[in-house]
Amino acid sequence: MSRRPSLFRGPSTRGSGTGGVFSEHTIESDRSDDDNNSEQESEPQSEQPPPESPPPEDGPTSEDPEKGPEKPIRRPWPLWAKLCACISLIIAIILIIVLSVVLTRKSVLTPSLPDTTPTATTATTVTVVLTISLAITPTSDALPTLTPTADDTSPTTAPDTPPTATPSGETPATDTPPTTAPTAGPAVTDAPPTAGPSATDALPTASTDAPPTAEPSVGPSATVGPSDGPSPTDTPITAPGVPTPTGPGDQPTSQTIADTASAPSPTFVGPPSGSPTDTFQPPSPQPTVMRPDRPRLIAPPYRWPLLTTLIASDPYLQAWDGTIVSNADQFAQLPPVSPSANETGPYDVPGEVKIRIKTFAYAYRRTSSDIWVTRTWTEILNILNYAPVPSNPLGPPYPWQLPYFIDWYELTSALAIAYDWLFEVWSAEQRQKIESMIIWAGLSSAIHDFGFDHSTPATWTTSPGQKSCVSNAGILMRLLAIWDTLSSDRAGSGIADPAQQVFAQSLSSATSYCASSVSKDRSWIETPSAGLAGATALAELAASFLAATGGTYGLMTTNPNFKRFGLFQIYASGYKGLFDYGDVEPTVYSTSGNSMMFYAVQYNKPEYMLFQRDRSDAADPWSMFWYEPTIAGQFWSGLPLDHYFDDPQDSWVSMRSSWTDPQGLFVAMKSGKLTGHSAKGDLDLGDFVIDCLGERWAVELGSGMTNATGYSDSEAQDSQRWLYYRKRTEGQNTILIGGENQNVGASPTCNFGSTNTVQGASTGFHVPLDSTAFFTTDISTAYGEG
Repeated sequence: MSRRPSLFRGPSTRGSGTGGVFSEHTIESDRSDDDNNSEQESEPQSEQPPPESPPPEDGPTSEDPEKGPEKPIRRPWPLWAKLCACISLIIAIILIIVLSVVLTRKSVLTPSLPDTTPTATTATTVTVVLTISLAITPTSDALPTLTPTADDTSPTTAPDTPPTATPSGETPATDTPPTTAPTAGPAVTDAPPTAGPSATDALPTASTDAPPTAEPSVGPSATVGPSDGPSPTDTPITAPGVPTPTGPGDQPTSQTIADTASAPSPTFVGPPSGSPTDTFQPPSPQPTVMRPDRPRLIAPPYRWPLLTTLIASDPYLQAWDGTIVSNADQFAQLPPVSPSANETGPYDVPGEVKIRIKTFAYAYRRTSSDIWVTRTWTEILNILNYAPVPSNPLGPPYPWQLPYFIDWYELTSALAIAYDWLFEVWSAEQRQKIESMIIWAGLSSAIHDFGFDHSTPATWTTSPGQKSCVSNAGILMRLLAIWDTLSSDRAGSGIADPAQQVFAQSLSSATSYCASSVSKDRSWIETPSAGLAGATALAELAASFLAATGGTYGLMTTNPNFKRFGLFQIYASGYKGLFDYGDVEPTVYSTSGNSMMFYAVQYNKPEYMLFQRDRSDAADPWSMFWYEPTIAGQFWSGLPLDHYFDDPQDSWVSMRSSWTDPQGLFVAMKSGKLTGHSAKGDLDLGDFVIDCLGERWAVELGSGMTNATGYSDSEAQDSQRWLYYRKRTEGQNTILIGGENQNVGASPTCNFGSTNTVQGASTGFHVPLDSTAFFTTDISTAYGEG
């Protein structure tokens, strides 16, 4: 595949076929003489030799007075007649020609297969090859290419209108959005989003009118199917000012280009805004010594007056603020979230409740309108009525004994935000009810999971990954919120001691395991989507500790690899969404990529913030306190186009033709081990995605029903997980032999090379002729006897 004019070669035949949604698996860069579009024309047989002279113009016959009339002369078959004999080939050639004409500066994609098609008996000889090459110059008999025009060097921004064609292998969107709750992510059925209101939009106010025709979508959840996040400049489907965030994968807006052109290198051009105006400055921070004022989670009191000033002067904050309050207005017109709707996974209800509560609480603190307090209480009361708290909040029935599957830690972190951000407006009775729910659903669950009730500790307590981050963040954030009550009012009820135990154990678990979820090559150990959820939870927890106590207690420093985790999210983001292999956590509605802004400040990585601020999920309450207006530059300046993540546990590659051209070519492919991913991965060695011409041509199918029988139980070869199509080998873009799954114990090897081409700060980019990258992986151990 060359980063110059793009050509799709015709498909090779393969006896065993491929899995997934793309017909070819092996991708090469070579444009060799023996693989061109020329065809040798053979002369058809005729009964009589051809005449020595051409036939007259009026017909194909001639007449000799001695021999009499001659038989009609058979002319050579025209090219179209030969092609008609191979109709499948002509279709492929037409596709090749059309794509090559349209592209003027893209990479060459050359699908082909080895000459010997592997079978079940030759499985151990399979080798998958993915190569990108930029240094190819077509020979005279190769397929024709186009010379780049002057437009190739002009600045490029996201298109105003997305392509309407559906790529081959991608299922058109036909479903309709739910009517009982806002969509919380870029479902396949979502229409394109906008970047939020303009900087001059007025703040919307709450309304009691009829419900909107389209529900707000606030939070990027990857869905079952391809993660094709549209560009933030596309047409909205929601009420004015309400965006449809999609998370990483969309393109920078033109506003970025205008704002940062004078400072191309990523940088913070001044001290952090508002610092050091916080009067709470403990000389030696302690995790249980907390600030006396509220809020103490995420956004301490001094940040709110400062935020008003920053909103007035910064177009990003102004746009996000208007979008958040507009979303709150739309949420207020919907019925409360019902736990009975928790059908596809444990995060459905908690995620929806959390995104609503933090939106309502933010809107109250910005507008002082009591409607947001009332609406927040309506959500909380709905949960309390559905799962009544026993008189003894540490007694039965315990939350894990209820007939529905729900993540209580995510739910109680939502309650902690409501309790803390609206603390001064709650009545004593309302506070007591929220406290009881937090203790019953959160503290008693933690006592059980850590084994303090003599039960077997839950796996997540001693394992890295998303579950460790989400659970520990939920436990500690709610304890930070109600710590005063636990250590005083309820001390005589026997709650204080177990709360102390849980606090210490959870902080140790978060530091030891959640923070260790990033591997040595900076990849999240599970999947990109799980990485978004886990990184969000860890950022929420660290930001809460920082605001409440003044320290982070090793959460940011235990694992030095976490400092570069932002590169994982940047390189996993294609033009049409994440390279979202494995489970995509479709219902972690409160997850976004905005933790990148928090890590940008903590690790002095301004490129993370520059990348995230133009994603369409950036309008989030957390962004209002994690974004630093002193940022300047372009995130891609000095960043190579290609990167290989080389940890054998999760090795994968990302290669692209440009950082700024939404019509460019993006190819990502994975290898690595099939186990050790918290039962979130697929049997997908050699799996890949391709973005080109503004479409995703080879897609990921995503998750199934995450709470289905045996779905997350095991990664063993005989696990029920591998019976689900989306998880087994045939549901991936890889080689399938005999309909069998890949071996879970496979040990693939990889090879990668690149000239490390860097685009530079300009949005206009012409790829150098010597720019080259390639990636190969041998996955033969995944087949046969291994």
